[in-house]
Amino acid sequence: MFNLKGRSLNFCNFLLIVGLILIQLSYICENVVYLQNSLSLIKFIGLASLSIKIFLSLKFYKIDKIKLLTLFICFVSSVIIYIKFSKTLFLEILIFSLAFLNENFDKTIKKDLIIKILCLLFVVINYYLGLTNGVFESMLRDNVLRLSLGFYHPNTLSMFSMMIIFDFLYLERKKLNFKKILIVIVFSLLISRISGSRTSLYCVIIILLLISFNKFFKCENIFIAFSHNLYVIFLILSLILTYMYINNSSIAFFINDVISNRIKYQAYFCSNYSINLFGNMIDYDVTLDNGFIKILLNYGIIVTCTYIFLYIRNLKKIKKEDKNNFMLVCIYIVIMIYCLSESYLFFMPFNMYWIYSLCKEKE
Repeated sequence: MFNLKGRSLNFCNFLLIVGLILIQLSYICENVVYLQNSLSLIKFIGLASLSIKIFLSLKFYKIDKIKLLTLFICFVSSVIIYIKFSKTLFLEILIFSLAFLNENFDKTIKKDLIIKILCLLFVVINYYLGLTNGVFESMLRDNVLRLSLGFYHPNTLSMFSMMIIFDFLYLERKKLNFKKILIVIVFSLLISRISGSRTSLYCVIIILLLISFNKFFKCENIFIAFSHNLYVIFLILSLILTYMYINNSSIAFFINDVISNRIKYQAYFCSNYSINLFGNMIDYDVTLDNGFIKILLNYGIIVTCTYIFLYIRNLKKIKKEDKNNFMLVCIYIVIMIYCLSESYLFFMPFNMYWIYSLCKEKE
């Protein structure tokens, strides 16, 4: 009986890893020429692998009321998005949530780190072999060449590398030293130099500053309290700046110039699409970078509230069960800052930190 249970758990773990690899690849291999026509199939097989893992693991699940409520809210959002937009955004979050339910979070992030590194190497190797092709593989900004190394866009490369750094910092949080911080800085500067992306580099700098600040002043509780409602604060701030720009505010114009016309494009979309419960079918003829505005306009108030619920649940769990995990608080703060200028991290394969509250902290 013990061997049968052990074999079942090992097979479930195998399905988990296979599913995670395939779904990651389906998101980052848009420019890999021999996979471009198979990405939907790769994602489907990955989601199917996780679904089989869920089915085989049902007898091992222990679900409390809060986790059940979280899963139900994710289910409702997944149904709304799939029916209206035929997109699997929250279906993926729901499947990931069930697949990693009660899994050890540290082990989950370790898997994520290893798989992300392997996927990064896979795309970069294909790039140097001449097996990638995309519109944004190389581009100029202010006469500076930006490269994506095979990823869809230079910003995708920098974001993916940033999340590798966050996983590394999280796993090494108790053993972080000058040598490891130096590795993080060098890697960040290298990726920033190649991609020409500033946001990811700034986010890495911010998280290192937060860690350093807390080392001297020991202010975990203050940061936890500050970060608790950060999603709502940044969403409201984004909307205020957008409507200030629409009403010709000089302050909004100045900030818009600093952040590369992002508020201008937010204003364009907010002027053309309404905020409603179920979102809008949006024609992205220009880029909408702000993740908070994008989720609100595209998917609606219900889905936005689901993200807010997930975020607050994660911070509440840290406050209740893991107050000493300051690194995780820093990661959530910086992820929210990043979402002001990019929307990548609302997608589960890029950001496994959405499901922290559904995992367990210790074995």
